Amino acid sequence: MQSWTQECPAEHHGDVKSSARTLLLTVEQAAAALAIGRTKTFELIRTGELESILIGASRRVPTQAVEAYVLRLRSHSLKVSRFLGHSGAHPDRSWLITPIALCSQRTQHGQHPDP
Repeated sequence: MQSWTQECPAEHHGDVKSSARTLLLTVEQAAAALAIGRTKTFELIRTGELESILIGASRRVPTQAVEAYVLRLRSHSLKVSRFLGHSGAHPDRSWLITPIALCSQRTQHGQHPDP
């Protein structure tokens, strides 16, 4: 069995910290990686949607947990798109007609909007 230092190429350069793969993130780093806020990240942790661990009093989020969370979101999004009969990651939302869009369409065709 190889030890971690044998697998880490930084051993040859004497700087293990700069070349080692990051395994754990702070909650703030995980939030930044997900492009969400700190409060939302803590909510995801509290509900179990995002895995975290405690090291003493410090909460950390494994990088693999962030990746797994994003994969679950993408999988869910794809299933919803397929259910709605759309292909691809960005479904056509033309079937959603808002009152503002309907009003805009009527005025473009010479009809007056509803009072």
